[in-house]
Amino acid sequence: MAAIAQMKKLCISTYLQLQRYESTDMSSLKSKHIWILVILVMAVIIPVRGQDVPGSDIVSRTLLSSDGTMKLVQRVYDNGLGDTVQEILSYTGSSLPSVIVYHEYDDYRRRTKTWLPVTSSDTLFVSDNTISAQAQSQYSDTAPFSRTEYDGFLSSEPSALYKAGAQWQGNGKKVNITYSEYVGAGMYSPDGKAARV
Repeated sequence: MAAIAQMKKLCISTYLQLQRYESTDMSSLKSKHIWILVILVMAVIIPVRGQDVPGSDIVSRTLLSSDGTMKLVQRVYDNGLGDTVQEILSYTGSSLPSVIVYHEYDDYRRRTKTWLPVTSSDTLFVSDNTISAQAQSQYSDTAPFSRTEYDGFLSSEPSALYKAGAQWQGNGKKVNITYSEYVGAGMYSPDGKAARV
């Protein structure tokens, strides 16, 4: 944090010094360019602490004991576009492991896979490769995720849903969803029979 504060002070003082140079002679222009180069190099060299994952995370804490030593911490990570990619529940102050759920999306921001929850000692973002390996190990299954397929008719609506597990995915056991272009309105006659319009 001290390095960031020093960087801010240096940038402000450099900016103020550059504002004093109003002449157009070559020596002052050369000096301006050197200062700008120094600022750019320092911005690249001095590390700034930040989030290691793209997007953002939302943290909520629920106290489980009156003294605040045990709490349930929920972290929800998104991909920067608002789509939830990972959910982590951790139990601070207890020996219980964290529970992690991972979601995958296609290029059109449609959820395509939801991995079964895995337990882990991690309390922060976990890579997708780690989660998939843990899920396959913990469930002894090659497909420990539910999967959604989409077709070209209605691009945002699913055409097939597979439950988690290789038995569902490998044997074509899925829930098919079909959509029709026909939208009819029905009217009922006084005798209770439907008359198509």
